[in-house]
Amino acid sequence: MKKFDMGYPHDPDDLNRCLILLDAVPEFKPRMKELSSLSDEWSRLVCCWGDIEKSFISEVGLNWSKGHSAPRTHELMRDAIAGKGFSN
Repeated sequence: MKKFDMGYPHDPDDLNRCLILLDAVPEFKPRMKELSSLSDEWSRLVCCWGDIEKSFISEVGLNWSKGHSAPRTHELMRDAIAGKGFSN
């Protein structure tokens, strides 16, 4: 199957928009695995989505309700996108 050049969340701001969508339309969450077929980046992010989401919510809360900076989440996202896994 050919992978497409699709956009994916590059940073915590992008991630926040995704999480807001999933909060507004919870029916999408069980379908996250379908995004894996769009690109290698999406595939890597989907594999780590739960951990990335937990990190973001812990650091700053949904829609930045608890803070203004999410460096740990950004690091997790960069590592996932690059295929490095997590540096716990």
